[in-house]
Amino acid sequence: MLAVAFCFFLPFFTASSCEGTVAQASGVQIVEGSRVTYPVDLEIQGVANSMRPWAIAALAALGIGSVLVLCSGLTTRWRLARAASGGIALVALGSLFGCMDPPRGSYDYSSAAGLKLAMLTLIGMLIRDLIALQHEFEAREAVSDPNHSWTGALPELPPAAQRRIAHTPRSSAD
Repeated sequence: MLAVAFCFFLPFFTASSCEGTVAQASGVQIVEGSRVTYPVDLEIQGVANSMRPWAIAALAALGIGSVLVLCSGLTTRWRLARAASGGIALVALGSLFGCMDPPRGSYDYSSAAGLKLAMLTLIGMLIRDLIALQHEFEAREAVSDPNHSWTGALPELPPAAQRRIAHTPRSSAD
């Protein structure tokens, strides 16, 4: 989760015109609400301001998820909470793409490397977390189900141990 938060220091969007790139803003600039261009271009600043609530929500969810990483070794509940915070951050970051399409704009807006890298990193982390949760649930189910047949390979016993097991008298409780 911290790796995704570090992506906020990279450019999140660029505004370009016929002359080339006019402005770009990092995730930190968007969250802070700082001016993107000098002198201020109201259209570009408006796009950055419309992205601000989603960027703050994503950063907050990433912060919560980063704290939950420290607690994830405790229980499955913490892992679920961490995956949920990652999902919320993914939705918030995905919403930033919709903010880059103003109705009547004189600039072309595109997502920059920081936003794309944050999305890809977060998707990879969520896939990893969901696979780990699936394995954990399967392991719990196998332990709690007495009729579950073991599908894994059992270790081969040495011949002496096999003879001892074969010659051990069984009690009436077996």
